[in-house]
Amino acid sequence: MLTKSICLVAACETGRNMFHLPVLPSLLTGIERQAELEGINLMVATVTGEQYPRVLDADSCDGVLFVGTKISPATAQMLSSRLKSCLGVWLMRQGNEIDLPFDRIFYNNDAVGQIAGEYLAGGGHRHVAIIDPQPYHSAHDARLEGLRQVCKQRGMHLSVCYPSHIVSTPQVTYEQTKAAVQTYLELKERPTGLFVPRDQLTQHVVSCLEAAGVQVGIDVDLISCDNDPKLSSWMPRRPPSIDIHLEEIGAAGVRRLVQRIADPRAPQFQTSVTPSLAIPKAWPAWRNGRRIEGVQT
Repeated sequence: MLTKSICLVAACETGRNMFHLPVLPSLLTGIERQAELEGINLMVATVTGEQYPRVLDADSCDGVLFVGTKISPATAQMLSSRLKSCLGVWLMRQGNEIDLPFDRIFYNNDAVGQIAGEYLAGGGHRHVAIIDPQPYHSAHDARLEGLRQVCKQRGMHLSVCYPSHIVSTPQVTYEQTKAAVQTYLELKERPTGLFVPRDQLTQHVVSCLEAAGVQVGIDVDLISCDNDPKLSSWMPRRPPSIDIHLEEIGAAGVRRLVQRIADPRAPQFQTSVTPSLAIPKAWPAWRNGRRIEGVQT
């Protein structure tokens, strides 16, 4: 008998902080709205290490929406064993090899760096840089590779600006950001187009640049990722950002899970949502790597 309930399971080695991640609120908004439209209840559970959510032991939900990041092999093995009989949909992106027979709705992470590269190429930038205070983040490798591909195709020179001393921490520190920006500042020829791989980092990167006398949106062009609406309150001049459409992914996940519950034997389904470029109207236009009069059209 169906319960008319589903559960969002968030798995992370630091799972108690999973819902503090900046991307989760947008994903959760899409999930909540679609669940309400479908007339189903939504429960939320976190997996911390090898601790399994009790809510999934009592057949109290009909299916699972799964989000996971930075999962250890032991936790992955536990989840593969405990969730293998559940109906489910895996959301956002796959960061670990977990053997789950779930449908999958991801965003195209490879496309993020490609979109950033094409934007910077469109502004005529011949020398670009990625400034990344957190290069160990699981999403950043693919974003850098996408940017690298476009730079190669477009004949642009790419500088990779990491902190001189990389220390993996759950939250990026000001010192890490300042060190990554310092790598940029010490380049013999400074790039005119910059990519910061997440909006959460952008505010601090911009602060460090402007403290060094580099005005973002005047001296240099910049593009970020996640299209976080909070960036507008953080920065008086919001730069372009790449929208990975987390609300859409959340809503699509609920719709797919409802379909899976109705037809458990249907073939496994996988799709990806393509990111898109969001340019604020007030952001200046660029040509030949220089700011020109007027704004983006």
